[in-house]
Amino acid sequence: MRKPKGVAVTRREVVRRINRSLKQDDPFHLLRRARSARAQLDRGDYYVVDLIRDFVVDRDVALEAEARKRGVLADFEYLAN
Repeated sequence: MRKPKGVAVTRREVVRRINRSLKQDDPFHLLRRARSARAQLDRGDYYVVDLIRDFVVDRDVALEAEARKRGVLADFEYLAN
């Protein structure tokens, strides 16, 4: 199996980077991970929550795509499994 070129970034670090980026846009939005099977079915693996209004802003967030869209994951970095 070939090893991809670049720097591996853990999921936890990508979530932190996205949350820092979200905090600049709206300080009350937070990326969360579904903890139960029911929540995962309803919202997907990762979702964005508005903490003030207490509702889900975005469902089924693809970590790598969202990180690249926000510019927090460089071209030479990739999401580690």
